[in-house]
Amino acid sequence: MENYEKALQLAKHINYQKAMSLILNRIGVIHLNQGNYPEALSKFYESLKAGEAINNDELTGASLNNIAIVQFYQGKYNEADSAYIERLKI
Repeated sequence: MENYEKALQLAKHINYQKAMSLILNRIGVIHLNQGNYPEALSKFYESLKAGEAINNDELTGASLNNIAIVQFYQGKYNEADSAYIERLKI
C-alpha cells in the first residue's frame, strides 16, 4: 500500500491520468480485500474519474466493475446492477 501511495503522488504530480486510474484501482482492491468498502468505493470512483478524463474505456470499465462488486457486497443490488449495465455499455 505504501508503494502504491507513493506512486499515486508521483502520477498526480505529473498529471498522468492513466497511471492514476490504474493505481487508484489497485488501492481500491486492497481496501476491498480488507473489507473496507467505503474506502474501496471512494478509490474506485476516483479511478473512474481519471479513466473518463482520458476516455479510456478499459480503465473506465474496470472501475465500474469494481464499483458494482463493492455495491453488491454491501447489499446495494440496484446500484450494483446500474454499474454493471454501464460497464456493459462500454
